[in-house]
Amino acid sequence: MYGDFFKFRELPFNNTPDPRFFFSTPDYEEALATLVYATRERKGFALLTGEVGTGKTLLTRMMLRQFRTRVSFATINHAVANPQDLMESICTEFELPCPAGATQTQLVRRLHDFLLTQFAQNLPVVLILDEAQNLPIEAFEQLRMIGNLEADDAKLLQIVIVGQPELRYRFRSPQMRQLSQRLFRSFHLPALDCSHAEKYIQHRLSVVSDDDAESIFAPDALAVIYQASKGLPRLINTICDNALLSAYSADRKTIDGPFVESVLRQLMLDTDPVARGSGGVYASPPAEFPTPVVACSRESMVENPSIPNRRIDDPYGMNLRRTVQHAPPLSFEEHQGISSHASAEILSSIRELGLRVHHIEHCLVDRTPKLSQIQQVQSTLTPLVQQAETTTERLRATSQFVLKKEHRLRRLNESVRSILRDLQYALERTQRATHEASCAERNARATQKALDRLTALKSRGVTNYRVDKRSPSAASKIPSPEAPRGKTGNKLGPPKTARSAQDPARSGHVSKLLETARESLVDLSELADGPGSAVRLELKDVASPDKHGTSKLERDVSELATLMEPA
Repeated sequence: MYGDFFKFRELPFNNTPDPRFFFSTPDYEEALATLVYATRERKGFALLTGEVGTGKTLLTRMMLRQFRTRVSFATINHAVANPQDLMESICTEFELPCPAGATQTQLVRRLHDFLLTQFAQNLPVVLILDEAQNLPIEAFEQLRMIGNLEADDAKLLQIVIVGQPELRYRFRSPQMRQLSQRLFRSFHLPALDCSHAEKYIQHRLSVVSDDDAESIFAPDALAVIYQASKGLPRLINTICDNALLSAYSADRKTIDGPFVESVLRQLMLDTDPVARGSGGVYASPPAEFPTPVVACSRESMVENPSIPNRRIDDPYGMNLRRTVQHAPPLSFEEHQGISSHASAEILSSIRELGLRVHHIEHCLVDRTPKLSQIQQVQSTLTPLVQQAETTTERLRATSQFVLKKEHRLRRLNESVRSILRDLQYALERTQRATHEASCAERNARATQKALDRLTALKSRGVTNYRVDKRSPSAASKIPSPEAPRGKTGNKLGPPKTARSAQDPARSGHVSKLLETARESLVDLSELADGPGSAVRLELKDVASPDKHGTSKLERDVSELATLMEPA
């Protein structure tokens, strides 16, 4: 609606964690550097806390943006009831298979395998737990257990725990001491101070507009916005968004302080009743917060020396900032309404400040001679610091190079192991082939001996013998050629009904079988002298048994014995 009226490309004050609108302050830069360092160096646990609306979620997204695609991450921003729900949520966010009925141990095992795979690829794995102040103690204990999954030199899972300030008190409880000891670092994100709040509004306007959009909010309007929002970016966005919408409805190009106050009354976000008294005069705080209010304009901020590490709007010192209070300049009528008692207190404070300034000047006069020595030491230390920074960068680059080399060596080690397994398998196959070849050679030699004896018997005309058909080697047990004897010891001639081996047709068949056996023996001898693979292939056809349990050689010998034995 008001985007075209103010010539904005898009709405500047949406309450979404958009990294394009990230506004850098020293506190935000330190928190971002902490998260990036803890993730890159695999430190394990990191804790980030802050008030509602300080930009914790945006900070985690800026951290992930530093790694671009070189990171695997999962974000859990909903409440979980127990450790089982937590593990199921983690596996679901990492897109791991999570079957129904899977136990907690099985889910942890799946997560461990996933982390090892990512570690082998040198990809950090980040788990972000947002709004963690709502997690039960059992869920934190489960986080501690999966945080123990680690390699020899690094954590496999980087866990960033994000929550509101009460989360810090939970970590101080005795039940959380084990997890608290594992925290690499905890950081509390404070609210913006008055100068940063003004720059924050101008920064968001400059992102969406090329024109001079910084003049839309008048100086007194910025002061009222800061006073109402207490420096919380989310409240600043809400107030500015409604102020721009009301200005569009009222056809106003400039927004001043009274206009913002009217918007705050509609939003029920009027300035703090404790800080603002009747008639718009800033009153002193209540009795439980006896710290005096020190007003300042937009151009200056006055420190309260009584409590140097605490802010007026943060009486408990949670933000650990200097004590300041931003307020619009007082008008003449407002000055007239200040009581004489308050004036006396202000004059007393001014005198005390004057004494302190005089004391500081006296100390500076005493220490002026040492300034030249300090400058010399500083000039000497500056190149050393630069050299140390250069050395640190080189060490970091060397460390990354060594990690890459270590990863390559691991992969080469796996490749060598695989090659060794293949060689061992080939050696076993060669040994089996050699054993089969030696067995075939022994059988062939036994068969050759049997055929030689059969040939000798045939040449002598002996036909009355028996051959054991059980194996080729049994042919070597043929009895010596001698004529059979009768009961009286006289030699008997061949039976009248016996078929003589001198039959031409039968003799030709026997000769053919003998020739085939000799060729088989020659082939076996050649195969026995050849490589193991060829021996194994040929023996499959010559010496290996068939489905009836007999080989080709055994069949040839048995057929020859059948032809030569008497009927």
